[in-house]
Amino acid sequence: MTQWHGSHWYGAEGAVTGVIETPTVAWTDAANGSGGTIAVSGSYAGATNTIYTQSFTGTVGGGTWTSSGSRTGNGNVTLTLAAGHYLAYCRSTAGDESADSVVHYVQATSGTESVEYLCLQAVQARIAALSMTGIDAADVVVREVPTERNVTLPGIIVSPQRSIHSTRDGTNARDDVTYGVYVAIFAADNQALTANTPKYTRWLQQIAKAFRGQRLSAVTESILCSVEPVATVPWGEWTNNLFAGGMLIRCTCRETRGLS
Repeated sequence: MTQWHGSHWYGAEGAVTGVIETPTVAWTDAANGSGGTIAVSGSYAGATNTIYTQSFTGTVGGGTWTSSGSRTGNGNVTLTLAAGHYLAYCRSTAGDESADSVVHYVQATSGTESVEYLCLQAVQARIAALSMTGIDAADVVVREVPTERNVTLPGIIVSPQRSIHSTRDGTNARDDVTYGVYVAIFAADNQALTANTPKYTRWLQQIAKAFRGQRLSAVTESILCSVEPVATVPWGEWTNNLFAGGMLIRCTCRETRGLS
């Protein structure tokens, strides 16, 4: 008979027969459309570590977890994934006990996307995951310009803005580039003056807090994001019975120098 004490299994003579620990995972994108690699660390050497993934469309809990690869003990697990957004975690199992890592948001890319476009996609995915009251994840979209045309309202448009190429920051091999990502919120408002103010300001606060002082975890080059306010309700949109608010998210990325 074995017994569990703390983090160890003890057998009949008191010998250690197993250790179950919570694993830690780190994602590396293959950047060629094939998927990527999950590095597992911190688990018991004899544990079976299985990586579970699900396609991520912005709705947490809306997908099905699928076993995408496993190994014994710590090390790398290669995942075959189509280019896209995913949630992933590791379940470490030894005997009848198991421990799950933190769920991570990861992105598999084809290697043909620009860093700027990856930033746009990462901002879109993070906003969709906020589950903001009244806005469906499917209505958070990336577009070239922030227009409400052919968008289900309320909706959020993520669009590129002017980038800033620093000549002073970076390293001896990398340059810091700051991409502007404009986030525009549109909602049918019927020229309301007070009825929807709590809801709109809550949306703006949720988005700002999701990026301020943080990096985009799905973008390898990302090092820091900052948030700048913009005009909350442009007069022209209000007279057209629309609320139009938003913010500018500046995504600073450290990129390799040269033509590589």
